[in-house]
Amino acid sequence: MSRLQIYLLGKIQLIYNGQLISTIYQPRQQSLLAYLLLHQETNLSRRDIAFRFWPNVPEQQAFTNLRKALYRLRSALPDADSFLYSDTKTVQWRPEAPFSLDVNTFEKTVTEADNAYKAGNPLQAAQLWAEAAEVYRGKLLPHCYDDWLLDHQERLHQEIINALNQLGNWQETQRTYPAAIRTTQQLLHIDPLHEETHRRLMRLYLLNDERAKALRAYHTCVTQLQQELGVDPSPATQEIYNRIVTKTDLTPSSVIDASQHLSQLPLVGRQLEWQRLSDAWKAASCGSRCVMITGEAGIGKTRLAEELLLSAGRQGFATVRSRAYESGRGLAYTPVADWLRSKTFQTACQNLEPVWLTEITRVLPELLTQYPNLPPPQPLNENWQRHRLFEALARAILQADPPLLLLLDDLQWCDKETLEWLSYLLHFDKKARLLLVGTVRTEEIDTSHPLNTLQRDLRRMGLLINIELEALDASTTTALAEQVAKKPLENQIAEKLYQETEGNPLFIVETIRAGAFDSPLADDLANEAALPLRIQTVIDFRLDQLSPSARGLIDVAAVIGREFTFDLLAAASTTSSETVMNALDEAWQRRIIREQHQSRYDFSHGKIRDFACSRLSSIRRCWLHQAVAQAIETLHQPNLDLVSSQLAEHYEQAGQPEKAIGYYWQAAQTGRALGALTETGDLLRRGLALLKTQPDTPTRIHDELNLLTMLASIITSQQGYSAPEANQLYEQALAISKRAKKSLQTGLAQFGILLFYYIRGELAIAEALGWQMVTQAEQAPPLLKIGHGSLGYVYFTWGRLEECRYHVTKSMAQANDQNFPQILNISTANLMHLSIALWYLGYPQQALQKNQEALHLVQTETEPEQRAIAYFGIAFFYGCLGQPDLCERYSRIGLNLCQEYGLHYWHGSLSLWHNFSRSKQNLLSEAEIAAIEQQINGLMDSGTRMNAGLYLNVLAEVYYNYQQYETTLKTVDKALTEMEHLGGHFLAAEMYRLKGLCLLALSDEHQAEAEGCFQQALTIARQQQAKSLELRAATALARLWQQQGRIEQAYSLLAEVYGWFTEGFDTPDLRAAKKLLDQLSPN
Repeated sequence: MSRLQIYLLGKIQLIYNGQLISTIYQPRQQSLLAYLLLHQETNLSRRDIAFRFWPNVPEQQAFTNLRKALYRLRSALPDADSFLYSDTKTVQWRPEAPFSLDVNTFEKTVTEADNAYKAGNPLQAAQLWAEAAEVYRGKLLPHCYDDWLLDHQERLHQEIINALNQLGNWQETQRTYPAAIRTTQQLLHIDPLHEETHRRLMRLYLLNDERAKALRAYHTCVTQLQQELGVDPSPATQEIYNRIVTKTDLTPSSVIDASQHLSQLPLVGRQLEWQRLSDAWKAASCGSRCVMITGEAGIGKTRLAEELLLSAGRQGFATVRSRAYESGRGLAYTPVADWLRSKTFQTACQNLEPVWLTEITRVLPELLTQYPNLPPPQPLNENWQRHRLFEALARAILQADPPLLLLLDDLQWCDKETLEWLSYLLHFDKKARLLLVGTVRTEEIDTSHPLNTLQRDLRRMGLLINIELEALDASTTTALAEQVAKKPLENQIAEKLYQETEGNPLFIVETIRAGAFDSPLADDLANEAALPLRIQTVIDFRLDQLSPSARGLIDVAAVIGREFTFDLLAAASTTSSETVMNALDEAWQRRIIREQHQSRYDFSHGKIRDFACSRLSSIRRCWLHQAVAQAIETLHQPNLDLVSSQLAEHYEQAGQPEKAIGYYWQAAQTGRALGALTETGDLLRRGLALLKTQPDTPTRIHDELNLLTMLASIITSQQGYSAPEANQLYEQALAISKRAKKSLQTGLAQFGILLFYYIRGELAIAEALGWQMVTQAEQAPPLLKIGHGSLGYVYFTWGRLEECRYHVTKSMAQANDQNFPQILNISTANLMHLSIALWYLGYPQQALQKNQEALHLVQTETEPEQRAIAYFGIAFFYGCLGQPDLCERYSRIGLNLCQEYGLHYWHGSLSLWHNFSRSKQNLLSEAEIAAIEQQINGLMDSGTRMNAGLYLNVLAEVYYNYQQYETTLKTVDKALTEMEHLGGHFLAAEMYRLKGLCLLALSDEHQAEAEGCFQQALTIARQQQAKSLELRAATALARLWQQQGRIEQAYSLLAEVYGWFTEGFDTPDLRAAKKLLDQLSPN
């Protein structure tokens, strides 16, 4: 120990060999001593010291004052020469002297702490910060106000503030809240006006379940801010106050339930992971974030997530939890429905407008009872409707007081629709103060899993934080085991435990709870069997400790396969409610079952449930599935829609395929109404697989047709009309319906097949199917509208325009049948095709009238897909008419609509017309032109060849507008090849005309070849009765002849074609023809 100990922090003290020195009491003496100590590494000039301490007296007097002060200091110090050196010019405190200075100790400790933290040793850093805090007893020379001292005081002040902040952060991450409270109180003592520190103290009191102290801390903050600064607390501080006083129960029910299970087991060995999770929660105050905690089963993902749930709940933040299940029982959006049914959202829906409430009733049907005047939602058949549902759910979730913490356990088993909605939620309002925490079993994820899409999307947007959990090491394995055992473990047992469990927390906990090292089971654990078998032995031992009634209850709970209620257990059991209650309590006491939330229970881990189910014999498992199914029916009558998928699986496992098929169909209808296409498809496939085992009866035929046609429509919605799997299903449905003589089902199957071949460009097959539908219309009148409309579209593509007009007009004359959604698209497509066909046929004014009807439709129609089809037709029409400004205007409106509602097919079609119109105005970049070609190639590669000719024509026009004539010619040839493959095309004449124009643009030497192209265009246009295209070709040829001096021949050709027209003389093509005729006229 140093002979002399000097303390300058707080009250100045000197202790020599254990004795207090009391003779240095004058302020000037103390200041001079401190000056020498703080500059001990420097040989100080007497002149500088004298001037600094006595600047306002004559120099000689200042020197005299310094000599007296040094004399008194020497007199007060024992063995002064050992500590002070002075001569006539300089003075220095001997740095090698046997003394210690608290300032030196403090700064040295802080530096070591900072270095330890930077080196990745936060535990050592925290210990050193705590030591530094003990050394810092107060402000440096608090009663000294010399100017020279100010910089030293401020430096040390900042160092202690930083050290205490770092120490407090570490203590909070370790959840040692009492220690963190003491550290924060010390901070406030040093800096009582720092409002952020006051907020931290309030938060820590809440985390430590000391609400009254949190309230007193707020009062102290307000008083100090008002008395010292005359200001009120900031909104952030007032927000914490509101959470303190407005929440009667600061911890949501789900967090309370978790705490009942977790409070006895502190989180062990996850300090760094907890820090990252806490940081993510703090970052969520600035905008939406998502954390995915990944790792193998039993590694502690849920435990870590629940710690944050508990921490946030204690502070009064809104928190909700849900989970997905491997069995897949339950409809899409079930986790979202669980969130919305929690206490946090009990009043959230009250503030939503009826349009959003109606959408939410899809997942919360009980709202229709709560709000009897609310209209029920329409079937969710189209993608745009799902977009509205997504928005409604997002609006409901964001009604909670921010910041909001959402936990979704076992994301790997979550349905695709919920995953897509989660992505939507996090993008809906990027400034929303929201954190989504999901746990993921990495071994369950393959490259095709839909969770990968969500992760890529969130990672691209910078919203994803991934926390991967590894196994515990030997020391933390021992620490966790001792927490469970509530006693220290011998070294030999600890080593053996680590070897057997390999640091998996679930296995550690279950092994200790089973008393594996206090029983003969320890010998079994020592064998060389694989780890899963050893753990199965542990779990088996735990289950065998239950009474017979509790084991029977566990059997029922395992067969349920997901969280359950007491009512369901009681209804599925053959024993009394009291017996069930006692058995449930026994399983809960032994921590095999845990309470989740809202009187719901589940196994403490899914692996225990899986093992319990595997112990059942096939006969008992079958019987229990039937009992559970009947119990669910009893409890949920009369509305079984939301549990229909559970019932289907239970009845399938119970060996009752008839009931299972019926419920699979009901579940599919419910899923389709929710827009859950992927899950609905899976349900339909399971139903069809069961049907294959049934005899060929009228009931089977009826069910199989329903399942096949719905599955085909689902695949079409997901993959497009050209999906081969959808066509195969329609073919199966067609064969069955023909055999059963079901005319309407036959026609609808034919329509699905027709669309497949039509989109793929196999128009002859599509034509034959259209005629079959028309001939069957007597037995099924709705087929007449669909059949004639389909024929009209085929004939339009071929360029048989009069036949197109005839069939489309016949289709439009048939009444709409709201029972068949296909008719809605037919009606809109009819209007589009008739408008454009009339223009081609040479009736621009009539075409414009039909176009006006389409404009009226987009103003009155509420269904986005119908509006998108209409906008495509309007843009197409103005593109044909030669009015690029209007084409650009309506295609842009249509694109915005498609973007809003996710109408991908029509978005692609409208984008082509949008780019075409912009090319006419020289607004496209080279990159945009390349993107058009890439888009067209993608369409053709997918088998969508019906529109290839149209799209290549648009691309050729774009190249021509940008004077890329060689590329235009290649594109024209490619388009003509596609048109020939189709068996003819309404744009073939236009392609030959464009080819002729390109040849002339390249060189006058191509005049003869160009003339041949124009003549070919005339021939095709006349064959198709396409008078508007005939006029364009005649105008192009007349101009060429004009250049060649063949005036009379040019005039004769153009006058004959122009003279046929009776309307539309103010349209661009007719005006251009009239102008050329005037130039050619002999008069």
